Formats: sequence, structure tokens, C-alpha cells
Amino acid sequence: MHVFGIVFLFLAAVLPLSQWPIAVFGIQTSVAAIATMPVLIYWFLLDFALGAAILGAAIVLLSVAAIIAGQANTVEMWSLTAILIVMAVHRRLLGTRCSNVAGRHWSTIRSICCSDRCL
Repeated sequence: MHVFGIVFLFLAAVLPLSQWPIAVFGIQTSVAAIATMPVLIYWFLLDFALGAAILGAAIVLLSVAAIIAGQANTVEMWSLTAILIVMAVHRRLLGTRCSNVAGRHWSTIRSICCSDRCL
């Protein structure tokens, strides 16, 4: 659940930026692609394998955002952005709550099994 929230938040963030075209060195791109470059460079410097995975996901999500921005009008795009934000927050909170419950469960099992009473 938590991972889907991150994907939805990323898509919601780049969707409005995908409607702003810009030409960089003669190449037509969007503000969304330019805005993601510093983060991608950071992840490549931090960990190359993880950076490559994030780059692949970013390419797919930026392509999806460009397709949506090309097909939807402004009202539809902003409505979809709002829906994605609500879904993302819900998924992130649900994922956090589930992991906290699982974390308490495993810590309870660990404390019971490692206590003096079990021995």
C-alpha cells in the first residue's frame, strides 16, 4: 500500500507540470522532465542500482503523465491530480498503519520468545 502511495504522489506532482512544454538545447520536453532531473542525479550518485530502478519508473510515469496531459483538458487534469493526491495520502496512511501493526506484532512475539519466562 505504501509503495502505491509514493507512485500516486509522484504522478500527481508531475501531471500538472507535464502540460508546460519547454525546449532545452533544441529538444522538446516538459517542465516535469526537467524538474525530476536533480532527484534522479541524486539517486544515481547515492546508489547506482537503485537510481537505475527509479529512472525506469520515472520514465514510465513521466510517459503516462504526458499521455494524460495530451488527452485531458485542464479541468480533467486537475480533477485527476486531486483524486491521485487523495488516493496517495490514503495509501500512505494505510500502509504506515499496517506496517505499525505488523511491527508491534513481531516485537511482541520477539519479546515473549526472548523473555526469561520462555526459558
